[in-house]
Amino acid sequence: MTGWLYLLGGAGSVVVVSRSPHGEEEVRRLLSSSSLLGATRGDLIEFAVLTAVACVVIVLWWRPILLWIMDPTTAAATGVRVRPLQLGLAAGLGVGIGLSIRVSGLLYTFGCLVLPALIAKSLAREVRTMFVMSPLIGVAGAVVGFVLANHFDVPPGQMTVALFGVVLPLAWSARWIRRE
Repeated sequence: MTGWLYLLGGAGSVVVVSRSPHGEEEVRRLLSSSSLLGATRGDLIEFAVLTAVACVVIVLWWRPILLWIMDPTTAAATGVRVRPLQLGLAAGLGVGIGLSIRVSGLLYTFGCLVLPALIAKSLAREVRTMFVMSPLIGVAGAVVGFVLANHFDVPPGQMTVALFGVVLPLAWSARWIRRE
């Protein structure tokens, strides 16, 4: 709940004051979130290499990673080398998140990490479904957010996070209605 409020407030404040001559820059400075349009060719190459490495790791070690995520104790008991797996995945996530924050800012990075997963968790009944839905929701939300930002001439990162922030309570409502 706290993360959602932070992200919705941070993104919503930039969207609301984006037409003001100085308001957007002040809020953006306070949130330390830059525009996504500042990515360089080098940033794209770094992300492409990181994505390729992540895809190879997932293809080669899908089952041990899934077992470790679901139940680390059982993974260790079945012979999965848990410590190297933890260190490798932590290093990869750290590099990826660090690069993302440098390129797109904290708000967009944190929003795209947390909100699609929370939306998927509210909609999915199984963990496997959530693992598939979360990235799909993230990509779809980013595309829609960027299209809306272009249409309304507001910052794309903040519009995307605000969009996720509005969709999350709807997903919570859907889960609540489904339980009734």
